[in-house]
Amino acid sequence: MQILMRTSLLVLISLFVFGCGSTEKSNNPVAVGAVFDSLDVNGDGSIDENELGVESEDFTKLDTDGDGTLSSGEFAKLDTNGDGILSNEELGTPA
Repeated sequence: MQILMRTSLLVLISLFVFGCGSTEKSNNPVAVGAVFDSLDVNGDGSIDENELGVESEDFTKLDTDGDGTLSSGEFAKLDTNGDGILSNEELGTPA
């Protein structure tokens, strides 16, 4: 039986984008599409909680159509300034 951790989706994505366990902070923003494609493990054009390996309230908030997956459009909402990249600030990670 797999136990799903309840965690912040933004924390999970921050770890993916900026590295896990690193003592140095990254100031290198990453393209939204590149992150989406990397998280879309099965390549079906959407991300579900199984691909992330966690259960997250943030996931449900981003899943605006309630279909249990994040489309690229829903995922792009993380890019709050619309410049096509995910910055530390948008992911709530100090620079």
